[in-house]
Amino acid sequence: RSMCRLWSGRLQRMDFLKKYKYYLRMDDDSLLTAAPTADPFADMEENHWQYSYRQPFFEAWGYDKMWEIAQKQMTEEQKENMARMGWLVPPVGDKSYQYIGGEPYNNFHVAAVSIWSDPSWLKYLAALEADFGFFKHRMGD
Repeated sequence: RSMCRLWSGRLQRMDFLKKYKYYLRMDDDSLLTAAPTADPFADMEENHWQYSYRQPFFEAWGYDKMWEIAQKQMTEEQKENMARMGWLVPPVGDKSYQYIGGEPYNNFHVAAVSIWSDPSWLKYLAALEADFGFFKHRMGD
C-alpha cells in the first residue's frame, strides 16, 4: 500500500526529479527484450503526451472506494473520455457511470513530471489521503 501511495505522486514531486520534463518507470517485473526502436522521451515531446503506458488491464475488484472518490473530482468530459476508452460504462436511465476496472498497466510507463503537481491531481490525492484511502482501501498506483 505504501508503494501505491509513493507512485501516485509523492515520488514524482521529489526534488531530484524537478530538473526533468519526463521520467520512465520500469518495475522489476518489466523487461526490455530488445533494444528500443524509438526514444520514448522524444515521442512524448513530439506527440504532446503527458502519460504513456504499455497496455491497459482490467481488474475491477476492490476499487469501489477509489471510484467513489474519483468520480466526485472528475469533469463530465473526463468521464466521457474514460467511457470511450472502455473503462466506464456510460450512464443509462437514472444510473451514473459505472467503473469496470480499466486502468493503465503502469509498471512500465513514461510520464511528464508536471502532471503529478497539477491542481486537479493534487485535489484528488488530498481526497484519497483524507480518507486514508491507500491504507484502508484498495488503490492502484
